[in-house]
Amino acid sequence: MSNRKMLLICSFFFLIVTIGLLILSFKTKYGLNFNALLTLSLSVLSFNVWYVYPHINKHDERAKFIKRKTINYTYFFILLYLIVFFILSQFTLKVQISNLIILLISFIIITLSFTMTIVAKKN
Repeated sequence: MSNRKMLLICSFFFLIVTIGLLILSFKTKYGLNFNALLTLSLSVLSFNVWYVYPHINKHDERAKFIKRKTINYTYFFILLYLIVFFILSQFTLKVQISNLIILLISFIIITLSFTMTIVAKKN
């Protein structure tokens, strides 16, 4: 089985797990399960890598350029996220730190995947 098909299978698997976690979290009346956000971000990452795979599977200059630009752009978004989360953590929020960390990781993964798609599309 090709790598591209495996990425598509993984993305649908993560999407099904996300839907299952959301259904269970709302049926148990505990509110939003932040682990569902993490699996949703992994699903988005798998879908975006599946889409960009023909551009980055070759190890030529364009693939290196896409990877380098993606990391550079994502770095600045990560800094922005860290500043915002630091400011939010200074206030007395009724959110657990573990949930904020899961939210931050989810934002980073989604930002990385969408940035890779945008950079590959523009170049």
